[in-house]
Amino acid sequence: MKILFAVSTAEAACCEGLIDYLFIIAESFKRKGIAAEIMPLGFDNLTDTAVITFGESKLKNQFANIPLGSDLCEVSHSLFESICPLFFEGGTVVTAKLFGKADIDYNIDAIENNFSGVKIFHYSRGLITTIKILCKEQFSSAVTEVFSLYNKNIYADEDVDLSKRLLQLLSVRGKMLSVAESLTGGLVCSYIVDNAGASENFYEGIVCYSNKSKVNRVNVEGQTIKNYGAVSYQTAYEMAAGLLAVGDCDISIATTGIAGPDGATLSKPLGLTYIAIGTPQKVHIFKHIFTGNRAQVKRTTAQAAIFYAIKVLKDNSIDYQEITIT
Repeated sequence: MKILFAVSTAEAACCEGLIDYLFIIAESFKRKGIAAEIMPLGFDNLTDTAVITFGESKLKNQFANIPLGSDLCEVSHSLFESICPLFFEGGTVVTAKLFGKADIDYNIDAIENNFSGVKIFHYSRGLITTIKILCKEQFSSAVTEVFSLYNKNIYADEDVDLSKRLLQLLSVRGKMLSVAESLTGGLVCSYIVDNAGASENFYEGIVCYSNKSKVNRVNVEGQTIKNYGAVSYQTAYEMAAGLLAVGDCDISIATTGIAGPDGATLSKPLGLTYIAIGTPQKVHIFKHIFTGNRAQVKRTTAQAAIFYAIKVLKDNSIDYQEITIT
C-alpha cells in the first residue's frame, strides 16, 4: 500500500505550513513501513495508491479529499478519519495530544505489538506530539494503555492546539484569565489571541519586563526582587498573585526567566524559567531549565505556561515535579 498526498501549489500557498505538516505525517507512516509521499497535482491513474487531495483540488481516482482551513489540527483530524478504512473498515480513530514528550517510539511500538486490531501513528512538531490510534474495535485496550502511560503529558483527547484547548476549558468552567509576562515578552498572550473569540475568557496581558514594571503593574514587592532576584520562585509567585488580587480574573499565568544569551550566573543558568499558575486556592510554581537559543527558550516557556494552565484547570492539586518536559 502507498499513500500519496497530492497538493497543488495554490493549496500549499493558502494553508501556511501545510507541506511541512504533511511531511511530518508522512514520516510517521514510513516508520510503520508504509510508503507515503507528497507530490504536486497532475499524477493520475496510479495503481495500489491511496491518493489524498486537499481543498478545492480534485482527482477522479482520489481516495479522499481533505478540507483546508487555517487550522492544521483540523487537517490532521480529517486526514486520519479518512484513511482509517485503509486499515480497518468501520474502525475508529482516537487522538492523544501531548506536550513535552517527543521520544516515544519504543513505547508506542510495544503497545501496538501487544494488542491486535490497532495501528498507532505519532508525529511531533517541537514539543507537541500527536498520537493517532486507529482501532478495529471501538473500545480497544491499547487506548487505555496509551492514556495511562502518557497521562501526565496529555493535554487533550482531540486534535487541538494548546491555546485553543486552554480557551475551551476556561469557557466550560466559566473562568477569566490574566497573564503577566517577563521572559516570554507577550508570546503567551499572542498564542491565546490567535484564537477568535479569546476575549470571552481572556481579560488582559501585561508585559512587565523591567523590575520597576513588576512592582508597579503587578504588585511584586521591591524587597522580593532585591532579596531573590527577578528570576525566582518568589517573584513568579507574586506576579501571579498580584493579578489575582486585582479581582478581574479567576486564574493567572506569570513567566520569568533567563532566555539568554546574557544574564546567566552560576546559580541561575541560561534557560532557567519559573512559570506560575495562580488560582484563588493556590499559586503553583513550575521550575525548568530549558535548552536552546533565545527564541527557543521563549517559545518553550510560553507553550509550557499554557500547558500548565490547562493541567491546573483540570486538577488544582498538580505538582510540577510530577511532569517531565524533554
